[in-house]
Amino acid sequence: MKILEKFDIEIAALNRRLEQVKALRENMALFSADLDDTPLAEKLSLIGTNGVDFDRPTREEIELALKTFSGGKWNKTLSGIEPPAISYESPHFFGQHIPLRLWAGQPPPSCHIEYEEVMVPARTERRAKLVCKEAEPTPEPAAVAPEVEPPTFAETPKFTGVV
Repeated sequence: MKILEKFDIEIAALNRRLEQVKALRENMALFSADLDDTPLAEKLSLIGTNGVDFDRPTREEIELALKTFSGGKWNKTLSGIEPPAISYESPHFFGQHIPLRLWAGQPPPSCHIEYEEVMVPARTERRAKLVCKEAEPTPEPAAVAPEVEPPTFAETPKFTGVV
């Protein structure tokens, strides 16, 4: 391969990346008004070739992001750092395969991090795991009064003209 061909390959890769970033920007423009004046805006970074990441959000910032980017399923996982933290990821943000991640945030009130001792060959390791309460069951709807059949024409009193 010739030297200039290597540059051409690199330029083509950068152009593809530029198009991906432009598409992310276009999609994020839908939400920027809700986030621009918040501390969460400072925590935005681009990950990989096509993802959006918010690094180390506080619990309040996580709640703002979940509200702003509502819809779809959010996966909760441990972030793999010490002290342990939680990452939320929506793998299909914007209806596409664009991951949106809230990385290394605080767990919700319904979850906590527990440690367990795990035996591996020749040693015991201490590992963190995320433990969440089951979602509370949805309350049953209030009892509804049984429907009453409307009176038939024969049962309807006749109007006599006197009130």
